[in-house]
Amino acid sequence: MSRRLLRGSLEAWLRPAREGWAFDTCRYNFAPLVGNGIRMVVTKLADCTVDIGVMTQRGDFLFRAPMPEALSPRGLFVAVRWREGDIIEARLADTLIGSRPFGVALRGA
Repeated sequence: MSRRLLRGSLEAWLRPAREGWAFDTCRYNFAPLVGNGIRMVVTKLADCTVDIGVMTQRGDFLFRAPMPEALSPRGLFVAVRWREGDIIEARLADTLIGSRPFGVALRGA
């Protein structure tokens, strides 16, 4: 039986083993996070921007922002939060990088 959520979030601290990764010219594809019918894929691009791709049964969303200038010793904090029938939003560190209208009824996988 699938579970419906009115709100939720996926959050992670990302930090590859390579020192200086945040501002080098390499691309980093982080392992997807999956939960509550939402899939989040984070990619650090060669131009030091970060893509957060979010796939849901209500549609796909892409959020893009520059890498924050200062990172926590834990790495880069990324989060996607949603409220059914309201919004889905993405954050890098403590910064809201974008929000979009989000349809009704999430259906959990």
